[in-house]
Amino acid sequence: MKIKERKIAIIVGVIGFLALAVVAVALYVLDLRLTAKLDVLVAPSSATVRINGSNYDNGVHKMEPGIVTAEISMDGFVTQAIELDLKDGETTKLYTYLVPPDGSMQWYLDHPDDDELLTQIGDALAIEGKAEYQAKYPIAQMLPLIVVEVNPETYDWVEYRLDGGPFEGCETEFCVKITDSTGGNMEAALEKIRENGFSPEDYQILYEYKPVTPLE
Repeated sequence: MKIKERKIAIIVGVIGFLALAVVAVALYVLDLRLTAKLDVLVAPSSATVRINGSNYDNGVHKMEPGIVTAEISMDGFVTQAIELDLKDGETTKLYTYLVPPDGSMQWYLDHPDDDELLTQIGDALAIEGKAEYQAKYPIAQMLPLIVVEVNPETYDWVEYRLDGGPFEGCETEFCVKITDSTGGNMEAALEKIRENGFSPEDYQILYEYKPVTPLE
């Protein structure tokens, strides 16, 4: 190889190395900015999930923090647009499914793999909903609670239950209801709440005496 050709080869090699180095640094800097995560679980599996001009498959993806809009679409289904708040160091979940314009779910029944995915999404949404509910109303972790106590000597028995929710007579979004089957157990129920680490004073308490109808 002539000296001139060798110099050209060296120069090309150096330029190529520098180009690769620049790309590597750019990718590294970009990766440093991707401090949020997005967990995508969408049905049908072939639906397009588009965010800021890029498409995302089901799975966990690194993202830049910020508020974005995810557009989920597929021919024959109603398009969804969901706003997401991607936060630094946190995982945001995008769990949803598309439905045809007539609302029929027959398409999923005709496509077993996507029907299974739909069930998976439904289960995930139920878990998420429960977690959010318990985070908002921590006492819901112990509810419903049924208490039955029997005196082995006299065979007298005590029974009451605790439930949580928006019952009739509830002046807030969430109340704790004591349903007393044997009567006189209001204070015992309140103490049971305290034993589980919660304060009855933090919730509106509803009490109902509802005796068990004896068998004839």
